[in-house]
Amino acid sequence: MSKKPFSKPFLSYLGQVEILKNRGLIIENEQKALHVLENISYYRLSGYWYPLLENKKEHKFKTTAKFLRKALKFAWQKIREKELI
Repeated sequence: MSKKPFSKPFLSYLGQVEILKNRGLIIENEQKALHVLENISYYRLSGYWYPLLENKKEHKFKTTAKFLRKALKFAWQKIREKELI
């Protein structure tokens, strides 16, 4: 079975912030967003902001969707998991 070639280009953290903004995600503090993306990663967070998507096929966010709120929810869940171990 042949593998399908990976077609997504590499994106810097700043490029990831720009994509999220272009898709309608509200990012009030770009420095904090960059820090979160550098430490948690875009792809890890993407499952948490999935409910914030208005159009899941085109990856467009609802007009009220905010980046930091979802990132903090992710971080809080990770902290709680460690406390339970």
